[in-house]
Amino acid sequence: MGRGMCLNLVKKGCLDKPLLVYNRTQKRSEDFVAQVGSDHAKMCTSLHEGVGSCDITFSWLGLDSAVADIYESMAEGGDICGKLFIGCSTISPELRLRN
Repeated sequence: MGRGMCLNLVKKGCLDKPLLVYNRTQKRSEDFVAQVGSDHAKMCTSLHEGVGSCDITFSWLGLDSAVADIYESMAEGGDICGKLFIGCSTISPELRLRN
């Protein structure tokens, strides 16, 4: 799902800069950048590099444990004040209610 949404952002979005992409499996980010071209997407080598460089961060994750790990890491990784996080994962009610 994330790859398709990123393709739509690159193809149909009015982006004035390349889309920054990060995947826990680096090869997936490399493949995406190769597919759309480096003028349209750039790979981040770490989650914190991407979050630190962006005002808006989208996430598409498949498991509750991945969602919890990634969002905890983003919160602990630096200044996130004023940043917007859009989670597009299907998560359990328990995770949704967690602080």
